[in-house]
Amino acid sequence: MSVSARPEPWTAGSCLLVVALLGGCADDSPAVIETPKAAVLVAAPADGGDDALVSGEIGIIKGCLAIGDDVAIWPAGTRVTAEAGPVIDVPGLGSVTVGDYVEGAGGYGLARNPQGPQSPTIPSSCLGAGLVTYRAE
Repeated sequence: MSVSARPEPWTAGSCLLVVALLGGCADDSPAVIETPKAAVLVAAPADGGDDALVSGEIGIIKGCLAIGDDVAIWPAGTRVTAEAGPVIDVPGLGSVTVGDYVEGAGGYGLARNPQGPQSPTIPSSCLGAGLVTYRAE
């Protein structure tokens, strides 16, 4: 990485990505972390959750990181560790990327807005897709 003497314009989205890559967001609010290949949806902290079996291969659907055929909301504390892929670090699971198989608990629904206070705003490209909220067991 080189340092430029000329300041570059920053947007809120690029600042969020930089913060996420350097260790996560400072607050406990839900987040959408944009990467060049896919948006990563991260929930705010919550006690418990649905207990349906959630399993499948990580992929990209409609521009959002997914599990199987559903756009995924990853648990609080999930962070992007590398844009390529993207690679994410999921609490209780570890580092995963596109093509990896995951299994855990959670719930299924339809990606639409508005969501509850623990859910990030779903990017418009992902609206109407299946949605899964994931947590490692």
